[in-house]
Amino acid sequence: MNIAIYIYQQCIKFGLTKEAACAILGNIQEESGFNPINLEDRANKALGLTDEQYTQKVDSGEWDDFETDHGVYGGYGLCQWTYPDRKRLLQSFAKVYGSSIGDYKMQTGFMLWEFKKCYPAILQKLMTSHDLEALVHVLLYEWENPAEKVNNMKRRLANAQRFYDVVKNADDSAIINDDDEQAPIDSSNSIVEKYVSAAIAIANDNSHGYSQANRWGPDFDCSSLVITVVQYAGIPVKDRGATYTGNMRSTFLSCGFKDVTSMCTLTNGNGMKRGDILLNDVNHAAIYIGDGMLVHARSSEGNSMQGDQSGNEIRVQAYYNYPWNIIMRYEDFGSTPTPNTSANNDVSAYDSNVSLLRKGSRGANVRVLQQKLIELGYDLDGRVVVNGNYDDVTEAAVILFQKEHDLEVDGIFGPMTFSAMKAAQPKTQAQHTPGVKPQPAVKPGKKHEFIPIGTIVRFKGDKYYTGPNANVSRLSRPGKAKITNVREGATHPYRLTRVLFGGSSVNGWVDRDSFEVI
Repeated sequence: MNIAIYIYQQCIKFGLTKEAACAILGNIQEESGFNPINLEDRANKALGLTDEQYTQKVDSGEWDDFETDHGVYGGYGLCQWTYPDRKRLLQSFAKVYGSSIGDYKMQTGFMLWEFKKCYPAILQKLMTSHDLEALVHVLLYEWENPAEKVNNMKRRLANAQRFYDVVKNADDSAIINDDDEQAPIDSSNSIVEKYVSAAIAIANDNSHGYSQANRWGPDFDCSSLVITVVQYAGIPVKDRGATYTGNMRSTFLSCGFKDVTSMCTLTNGNGMKRGDILLNDVNHAAIYIGDGMLVHARSSEGNSMQGDQSGNEIRVQAYYNYPWNIIMRYEDFGSTPTPNTSANNDVSAYDSNVSLLRKGSRGANVRVLQQKLIELGYDLDGRVVVNGNYDDVTEAAVILFQKEHDLEVDGIFGPMTFSAMKAAQPKTQAQHTPGVKPQPAVKPGKKHEFIPIGTIVRFKGDKYYTGPNANVSRLSRPGKAKITNVREGATHPYRLTRVLFGGSSVNGWVDRDSFEVI
């Protein structure tokens, strides 16, 4: 079947107007010429790969960085997906449906899923508007957002008009009611089901036992079991640094999981859903599998041999509260976003179903973000204004916030920045002033000699901070720890990480006087 016809039919089946379907076709014509394996020309040159070679290497796993292409950031596919988070989701989508990254049916399904999950405001327009020019404008300015827009708009509108002239008098009811194959937008073969089923299968196979010494297969401990099956399902938690309970929270949240602890009753599991990750940051991790049951790697029961010697080392059992510190849920493909109707300006009013805001984004979510930046003191001397436009100034303010909260500095407002902003406190007046550098926590007049990374220390405090200049702290036990980062000039200049059997649960930034070198 002609790819353009297939895409048109799937758009109509999905509930888009005829004009919206043609606007999408006009956009794809300009982006890739309907070539689903198209790699952006500049990336072809930079990487020395043809479209076919690149696709084959991604499918085989030989190319290990589809998200960023090792800094080249090449657009790919029908819609020339470029941003790392969108390419990551595209690759996960392909893995779930067992297809090549260059499969046009999979990409069509992903495009429609992306509208549904990440761009509900745009989807609403695509399902209701019959203004072809306005729809082309929406896709160009709110979805694709290329650097050059005026000529792009002219070309895409001309493309869309040509498609519309062909189909404007066609009866689409036959498309809506037929039983032909539909693009893979929703499926029971989900990422969540994939990692839950994998964990249960491991628990039921006694060749897998509990071990902390050899924990990455065939034996596992509590955290490596959860990390391994979630990675297997296509979510790159291990690739992004998850190794034990202490860093699972931050890594899982950065990979699309959401903190749903407030929605659940920890004592009895009410409110939990199949696939929820149950985590105690210090000691244990498990997966809730529904019907009041969980699966976890629990204990070696004194057995040192490989495999499960008792049948209970890794097992499915009734839910219990370990106690858990956090419950994390993966928002899977096909789940329906809930529109945000809150009118307040708290960042919690941000509709987290819209997974990313970046330069060029517009709308109510951007206004909420801008208001919060101002409230927290990131107004850049009054230059940030609440106008709903994610402009250069807004991006600069987000970058400053990310730098000061030890986040990945990319200027994109995503899950990690959202979580940090919800917990953040307004800056002091000294911090408000441009050029005023926060001073390290050392006594005046005394030269501070920084202790090298890797030094083992004894943490004496009872709390650590979420960033080198953060005001948000978390409780911790004292004990042995390792210096894993140093930020000269920061309010809390040392990052400490607990060591195995060291007794401490510290995993963040601290003052110099909170520890001593052993």
